[in-house]
Amino acid sequence: MLRVLQRIVEAVNQAPDFELALQTMVRQVKEALQTDSCTVYLADHEQKQFALAATDGLKLNSDQPIHVPFGEGVISLAAQREEPLNIANASSHPKFLKLDEVDEERYNAMLAAPVIHRRRVLGVLAVQQEHTRAFTRDEEAFVVTLAAQLAVVIAHAEAKGFLRTTKQSPWLQTIKGLAAAPGVAIGQAYVVKPRARLSEVTPKKSDKPEHEIRRFRSAVARTRQELLDLSESMKGQIADETLAIFDVYHAMLDSTNLGQEVEQTINDGWRAQTALKLVVENLVNQFENLDDEYIRERASDVRDLGQRILSHLKDKARQQLEPPAECILVAHEVTATMLAELPNTEILGMVSVRGSGSSHAAIMARSMGIPAVLGADDIELNELDGETVIVDGYNGDVFVDPPLQVENEYRQLAEEELELRAKVEQARGNP
Repeated sequence: MLRVLQRIVEAVNQAPDFELALQTMVRQVKEALQTDSCTVYLADHEQKQFALAATDGLKLNSDQPIHVPFGEGVISLAAQREEPLNIANASSHPKFLKLDEVDEERYNAMLAAPVIHRRRVLGVLAVQQEHTRAFTRDEEAFVVTLAAQLAVVIAHAEAKGFLRTTKQSPWLQTIKGLAAAPGVAIGQAYVVKPRARLSEVTPKKSDKPEHEIRRFRSAVARTRQELLDLSESMKGQIADETLAIFDVYHAMLDSTNLGQEVEQTINDGWRAQTALKLVVENLVNQFENLDDEYIRERASDVRDLGQRILSHLKDKARQQLEPPAECILVAHEVTATMLAELPNTEILGMVSVRGSGSSHAAIMARSMGIPAVLGADDIELNELDGETVIVDGYNGDVFVDPPLQVENEYRQLAEEELELRAKVEQARGNP
């Protein structure tokens, strides 16, 4: 039994996300004890109820979240007593609660063990069987031990904010970042990635430096025109002083140092892509090691510029982005040019894994009135695309797939902001 216990614990710990960890737990516990059902309930102390989070064996008659109110049912009794309940015939127990959404009438035997972490009940692990019987001491010890292990898993997931968890989870999935631009936004996450990444360039040599230099100069020329187009598209949308951000890009692009260093590196025997990677990454490192925060954030602009030149070296056409009409822009590193590439889309909010309030993206967001959270490094971009997201630009919080109650509260706050903004516009120019 100890070996089986160890195998289950390892499988749960190796699960890539919280939902899969719970599903792994209920499936393997059911198999190990040869019971007919195993279920995990999670405690929601704010709503004072348990949410059915994962089951193998229970027949669910509804797609809606299933809850057991605190104080009702055998599940609540086990949590209240903070000890396992071993019942031979649960349906005859005075605390038995029949849920219309769950078909469990055929089950008799039930063993419910509270999931406790640091004296706080996080949920209940329950196994059920058709045959009327009491579970053995070994079986009870087995389930209690797994409940203790599950407590660690749940506590860790709760602390991390549950980026991906069950849709039935009562807990709020929160990502903490830096408040970069004030305001509240609610919308569908739209993840944008750069056309080309310097980090993915494999160093290669070339014995045709003239050809590589021509390719590099052509890529620079196309990048310059692209930046002019982006700057033109933003006129009238942001203040002139903010528009000057694009002058910084042009200044870097026209810098003789950048071009000369890349061409010299090409003459040293490297391909244009490799030379660009070596020079730009060296510049990025120099900026990132500076003390001044504003100057340090220019590393983002240098990297962005380098990757735009790289995309033209690779002949990658400008992305034909198809975002929703209203969206929350999300990226590993949101840049000023990225914001400018979505001129016909209403960007409701912005979330970036990297960056700070001194970045040009943050400055543009404030100028455009877009709530922004930067430095939110606990994000899995691939899993976030298309999800409903709340951006709290006041506190630096990002809520993923929030419960309806939380979403409604933030929608009310957003509406109040719009009303206040309208009043300010009406009063603009008055004494």
